[in-house]
Amino acid sequence: MAFGLLAGGAATVFAEAKPVNVKITKFEIQNSDHTTATKLFHTDRFLLKMNWDATHLGANIHEGDYFDVTLPDNMRFPSDTTARDFDLKDTDGTVVAKAHVTPGPNDEGGKIHVTFTNAMENKYNVKGTMYLAAKFAKGKIKYDEKNTFSITVNSDVSGQSHTLNGGVIIQGPTVAKDEYISKWGGSVEGKPNQARWHVRLNHLKANMHNVVITDTMGASGESLIPGSFKLQKVTFDKYGNILSVDQNVEVGDKLKFGAGNKSFELKLGDIGTQQYHLEYDTTYTPGTKLKNSARLTSTEKNAVAVTTYQSADSGGTGSGDLASKIKLKKVDADNSSILLANAVFTVTAPDGSTFDLTTGADGTVTSGVLKQGSYKVKEKTPPVGYKLNGQEFTLKVTPTGGALQTITDKKKNIEISGEKTWNDAGDQDGIRPKSVTVNLLADGKEVDQKTVTAADNWQYRFANLPEYNAGKKIVYTVTENSVSEYNTKISGYDITNSYTPSKTSVTVTKRWDDAGNQDGIRPNSVKVQLYADGQKSGDEVELNSGNNWTTTWGSLPEKAAGKTIEYTVKEVGTVNGYTTATGKDSSNGSIIICNKHMPEKTTISGKKTWDDAGNQDGKRPSSITVNLLANGTKKAEKKVTADNGWKYDFKDLPKYQDGKKIVYTVTENSVSEYNTKICGCNITNSYTPKKTSVTVTKNWNDANNQDGKRPNSVKVQLYANGQKSGDEVELNSGNKWTTTWNNLPEKAAGKTIQYTVKEVGTVSGYTTAIDDQNIGDIRITNSHTPSVTSVSGTKTWNDAGDQDGKRPSSITVNLLADGKKVMSKKVTAADNWQYRFANLPEYNAGKKIVYTVTEDAVKDYSTSIAGNDIVNSYTPKKTSVTVTKHWNDSNNKDKIRPTSIRVQLYADGEKVGDAVKLNADNQWTKTWANLAQKKNGKPIRYTVRETGVRAGYSVSVNDQDHGNIVITNSHTPKAIVPETGDHSRTALYLSGVIASAVALLALGIKRRVIQ
Repeated sequence: MAFGLLAGGAATVFAEAKPVNVKITKFEIQNSDHTTATKLFHTDRFLLKMNWDATHLGANIHEGDYFDVTLPDNMRFPSDTTARDFDLKDTDGTVVAKAHVTPGPNDEGGKIHVTFTNAMENKYNVKGTMYLAAKFAKGKIKYDEKNTFSITVNSDVSGQSHTLNGGVIIQGPTVAKDEYISKWGGSVEGKPNQARWHVRLNHLKANMHNVVITDTMGASGESLIPGSFKLQKVTFDKYGNILSVDQNVEVGDKLKFGAGNKSFELKLGDIGTQQYHLEYDTTYTPGTKLKNSARLTSTEKNAVAVTTYQSADSGGTGSGDLASKIKLKKVDADNSSILLANAVFTVTAPDGSTFDLTTGADGTVTSGVLKQGSYKVKEKTPPVGYKLNGQEFTLKVTPTGGALQTITDKKKNIEISGEKTWNDAGDQDGIRPKSVTVNLLADGKEVDQKTVTAADNWQYRFANLPEYNAGKKIVYTVTENSVSEYNTKISGYDITNSYTPSKTSVTVTKRWDDAGNQDGIRPNSVKVQLYADGQKSGDEVELNSGNNWTTTWGSLPEKAAGKTIEYTVKEVGTVNGYTTATGKDSSNGSIIICNKHMPEKTTISGKKTWDDAGNQDGKRPSSITVNLLANGTKKAEKKVTADNGWKYDFKDLPKYQDGKKIVYTVTENSVSEYNTKICGCNITNSYTPKKTSVTVTKNWNDANNQDGKRPNSVKVQLYANGQKSGDEVELNSGNKWTTTWNNLPEKAAGKTIQYTVKEVGTVSGYTTAIDDQNIGDIRITNSHTPSVTSVSGTKTWNDAGDQDGKRPSSITVNLLADGKKVMSKKVTAADNWQYRFANLPEYNAGKKIVYTVTEDAVKDYSTSIAGNDIVNSYTPKKTSVTVTKHWNDSNNKDKIRPTSIRVQLYADGEKVGDAVKLNADNQWTKTWANLAQKKNGKPIRYTVRETGVRAGYSVSVNDQDHGNIVITNSHTPKAIVPETGDHSRTALYLSGVIASAVALLALGIKRRVIQ
């Protein structure tokens, strides 16, 4: 047992919770709009409605008391349809009972457990209603006839049973005949704020092209949920149920949404006879009726499917009369639907004692059980934001009745005022409007507006505004309708409008004309300065590669003192080695500053000196040859003679390459019996008997070290008559890969010495060639053939052997190196649809090149690339063949017609499949579907022949239309000689013949109509 003190000071004891024997006075099935249902579809969602009555129990219902209702087991109560918990409320919204639904196995049947709250304490005449959503249990109902349903109340107390009066007709499945598009809506489990829509497309299997599905939410305020779309290729049964899901289709680029996700467009293209199921979700406001449509457009047919969805609700009511209690209800004086909490009332009892009552969140408060008599009630503390109601109310309490009093309070009001300020130089340009509109917002929602003019001194005022809403202080703000050409700033309730003169912008771009920075002297950045009418404007700005050598000054004043400002840009300082020119881009008017630098040239010159005692021995040649080498590679040669004073020069030589200074050197072709000495570019030839010199130069032939394999140095060895002479010498970039051995004896034992030079060891990955025809310019060339590779692949056609003749005679395959196209190749059947790119460099600057392939688009084919192999796919068109057996034998008058025959399908005269039996069960007809329409690009001619011979029948075939091939078996019945004078039999016979002819004619017409 439990007890508690009541507000009146009295104590009461509550009984333990117990089942109460309520009565069901009405039980019916309703539509979702709460109207009585007499006929429903077998998949419909409906309401189970009942009225309950506990008036016979007097005031003996207490908090925790309950009753149970056993639900019909031929109904289902799934969680996406039936609320598991719902409230029963009285007219002022007070919860008088709480209901919980426990479904049975498979959600069929079950129980509702209804528990009363303390709102029903000490109340008489307790009664109410209850309803919940449900569905029919498949397999436990009868289609297309009346069904009855029963419920039981408190089976463990009284076992009261109630049966639905009159029953309800449940309509079974219907054939979806000639249906292009259908749509219906449903709930999303666990998401009451969403609705799920289903679209059934092309149930009748029409051959459709350019198919587009659209949906617009209209004025409902709801929107589509993009990630919810699911499209499937399916097979439907005749009722529109999905027999199988054949393929999940990625909507991808087929699906486009309108603004705010209020509409969509789904382009399916040419779907042929394919059936589809589309599913998607939208937002939904629970309890509302949402009407929606899906529209189909295609080349052959346009259609619209319209449906309505409304979520099922559950709930109920309950009421009773007060007994020995006072109930107070506090509401807004101007809007009684606004219930006010935290109003404190002082209640004075008949004996003069007092106690307080405070309203709750529902705006009501009920006292405990009171002694009978007259009680005075007066408000002590009003709700926040409301004025105190000073009126005193006298309420009478009796043992069989209580007192209910509604008391109103008026809101406290405030006013909002502000001033408009114009910041526009006293309306200098004359564009200030004569009035502005100020909007008042309460908690962000517009509630009023005023027009403000100079007549009001540009001041405004909103009066009699409520200070609070639902106990919370209202935040008032103001906005202003936009004023053309003015900026608006609001501080509190004061508004300042500023007029900003027109603005412009200036863009400058730096261009470099320096042969791609060949000399490497381009600076990393420059600075530019903006000038307005010749005066500096703002700070200098740095231009560099990071900002693409460009900048824009935005929001610049367009005029000054009424005149357009002339903006210019100058480069700060000068760029060494460059000239500067400024102009404008004719396409967009931006300023261009161009810096130009002519790449630097150089001259190599030298002088030949003879150290031979004035050519005493007459050995001096009439000319010598000087070779010019750039970075070790010979670039030119020049013949030098006494005519030009034994001087030479090489002019107009580039000084730099890729920003690095070129190292120029000279060599001289060997001069017989003279030694050569090169100092810088000056050459001295000395004649010393029996002396000579050998010069060797290392040359690299490896595509500028493309594969990154070149060593930093090599060593060479001088040989005299095959014997080593001196030490090994290292060649590297520091000595320009060259060396000279001087003062070598020319002869030995009276014979000229043969000098050679060999490379010490081998250089991995290189081959070595030595040109030693001239020992004054021996060349050791190390060659490395850059590593090459090849890319090859096969083209595969997935198009049923080019059944429809769509395959092109050739395709183009593109080769990409590190993502850049480098070459293309045409591939044909003559190549067995194979291709190969050979002799491709494997590396670039020492890094391995990544090769990939692409294919130019092939019309009507989709392309997939796996590695270097390419597959093109095309789905050939299909057709069907229908044959019908027709009997022309006076309705089998002679009884010789066989019970079945067999027919064979031929394609271009060749059998296709097995022979097929025709009989009365299949209406003497057969259709071969999903047949290839073409072979080798040509239409296939389909025919059907009957197998075997039918005794007594002749056969004729009409196969002009392979969609309606008719095989006619004809038999003429034996004639019966009518008796003399019996004209009636003759007439009867003739009428039978005519009737058969008419029937045949009708059959032909019917088949043509079907086709």
